[in-house]
Amino acid sequence: MPSGVVFQGLLIADTDNDTGATTTGKVRTCTIDACNDGASDAIIKVYISTSPSGARAKLVEPNYLMPANGGGYIRTFITGPGERIIIRPNTADVIARVSCFEEDQ
Repeated sequence: MPSGVVFQGLLIADTDNDTGATTTGKVRTCTIDACNDGASDAIIKVYISTSPSGARAKLVEPNYLMPANGGGYIRTFITGPGERIIIRPNTADVIARVSCFEEDQ
């Protein structure tokens, strides 16, 4: 995957939303931006894993609070070959965008 937007969309509530794996032989610097389009606050969990589902041991952002009708930058992460960012909101009103700069390992 070349650099740029690797994921953008409405996230499914209480579900591991897989944003795609880093290509073999590559490293990514990824930024997550999100907004909560709902009337209630949202809690967002972020995992970095080689599996498309999040596991507690892979949790890197446990309880990011996104206020109702709010949004902004969550964090920047570095991912290695085969690793992926998984985003899990507790509501169906969260929209996320993951942008990456990818380079050779």
